[in-house]
Amino acid sequence: MGHGMGRCFPCVTLARTTRKKCDELEEPVWFDAEEGDSTHDHLFATTRHHIYQLQRTCTIKWIGSLGAAAPVPADCYSWTAGDGLGFQVRKNCRNNRVLKEPSDGSLYECISVDIVKSACKVSEVLHRLVEMPPQAPYSGTGETWWPGCPLPRVLCIVGQIPFERGPALFGDHPANDHGCSIITLYRIKPSTLHLLRSERRTPAISLFAQFVSGGTTHLVGGNRTSGLFKAIAVAGNVDAVGVPRVLMPTVRKFNGKPCLITQSGTVFRDASGEWLEVNVDIRRFCSLARNMLVSLRDLLPRASVHCGFTIQGCEDHELPEGIVADVWLHNVDLINGARYIDDPRGAI
Repeated sequence: MGHGMGRCFPCVTLARTTRKKCDELEEPVWFDAEEGDSTHDHLFATTRHHIYQLQRTCTIKWIGSLGAAAPVPADCYSWTAGDGLGFQVRKNCRNNRVLKEPSDGSLYECISVDIVKSACKVSEVLHRLVEMPPQAPYSGTGETWWPGCPLPRVLCIVGQIPFERGPALFGDHPANDHGCSIITLYRIKPSTLHLLRSERRTPAISLFAQFVSGGTTHLVGGNRTSGLFKAIAVAGNVDAVGVPRVLMPTVRKFNGKPCLITQSGTVFRDASGEWLEVNVDIRRFCSLARNMLVSLRDLLPRASVHCGFTIQGCEDHELPEGIVADVWLHNVDLINGARYIDDPRGAI
């Protein structure tokens, strides 16, 4: 049994949720969503996540012989499709202050999660390693993605996670640390398509469309630059996983704090606009972030982490921010939970 959000639930490999609600939290859990540099806005928000039944389903299809790789033990991890709720996003930025509000839904829904490793760092997976999910009308809506749509039909986000700490301050990360990659696939929601067809774009849709058009994370300017890709991770049961007392203040400080993805990000996209992939290499993060991940890695198999992605807005017409895509990851064992695949690049 895995522990998540204060209640036990079965942990299954590549588990997908249904929308049948099982239970809700009895008490609110509060997260520090601090953001800023010299000016800090200490904001708190309660999770609104529901616990859903988990089922053994998987939609990811590997190209060629990759799908024949050895399976992962059934208790290594599971996942829950997010609903875009439970994060703090920017509401306005005035007088050098950032005011936030709870997130209200997402543009994409998660359809598959896989954790893999190989003889090289696994990257650029869509069409190279993973087949594209087929196009199909959404049940009950009739909405379908169309060529020329300003947003991709499929979004792939690959988190490339090292196993070693790497250099303390300067220098290159060990070349033989291939680590593992968490591959999450999302498809555009019918509600997003409906807004696009009716030309009623929300600020979140407009910001993501600009990001897709630009095709890069390599922007400069930090917290005062619009269009930056941001990742948010909220550990929902941080008090229950056994964080060492000396590390708890740091964990609380950064739990739910957005991380700007710039030089660590790489964007790949289809010429027709049907898909877009964002790779995020943790090796390019600062040493504090890498060291914290390695130090707390053994706690992840007991944790339930809500991961979300958004595009930063700074001007009034770009706000409020919205969640592009999100997913809950439960009981992730990065060492034993990563399935080995034969990436052709590993033979080079």
